[in-house]
Amino acid sequence: MKIIDIGANLTDPVFRGKYRGKQAHADDMPHILERARASGIVGMMVTGGSLSESAEAVRLSREHPGLFAT
Repeated sequence: MKIIDIGANLTDPVFRGKYRGKQAHADDMPHILERARASGIVGMMVTGGSLSESAEAVRLSREHPGLFAT
């Protein structure tokens, strides 16, 4: 089955390893995208809750095939 996630909040800093403004672990984004694809997700609509998050969503969608910005 092919799945499209219509509300992926990938602009949240936790996916880059940041918690409360501090780097807690390495950037998880590559692993998150790998796990999503391995589970059958073929596309994601990356959401932004602010202008800066929306700009980040656009940047992510340009860097990673299968990601789209709202």
